[in-house]
Amino acid sequence: ASIGERFCLSTPSLASLDLDGMTSLTAIKAGFCCQSSLAFVDLSGITNLETIGDGFCVTSSLTSLDLSGLSNLTSIGYNFANTCTSLTSLNCSVLPQLKSIGSGFCQNAASLSNVRLSGMGSLTSIGNGFCQGASMTCLDLSALINVSSIGNGFCAECNALSIVDLSGFS
Repeated sequence: ASIGERFCLSTPSLASLDLDGMTSLTAIKAGFCCQSSLAFVDLSGITNLETIGDGFCVTSSLTSLDLSGLSNLTSIGYNFANTCTSLTSLNCSVLPQLKSIGSGFCQNAASLSNVRLSGMGSLTSIGNGFCQGASMTCLDLSALINVSSIGNGFCAECNALSIVDLSGFS
């Protein structure tokens, strides 16, 4: 099962979306909740989710996002949470099957201060503009042992960045 393109596109009154327990969901297609006032999305319990399409929650009002536990997730499309200016925290730890993160991941998420990407042993590529313009102070990329490609603009213009954990890179 999948959620189609432009799901809840331009929904100014939508504040919360709970997808918890949708165990048959394997894909979230492009344009999911773009241009919405969505502040909360619960993706926990979507154990079979394999792909998050391009433009996930672009220009939404998300404040926090936790993708940990999506054990079958293999790819995150481009412009994931791009221009989510209210996003402060993102946990993408323990995604053992994730192979690729598209360009524009959290780019211009000006309030983003904490990003955890640890425990992604299958990750091979990170696209251009990763977290470019975010205000993060700490970036945990530990144990990303198979990353062979990091795109241009990686953490560019992250003026507050003071701690980066790259332990485990070979």
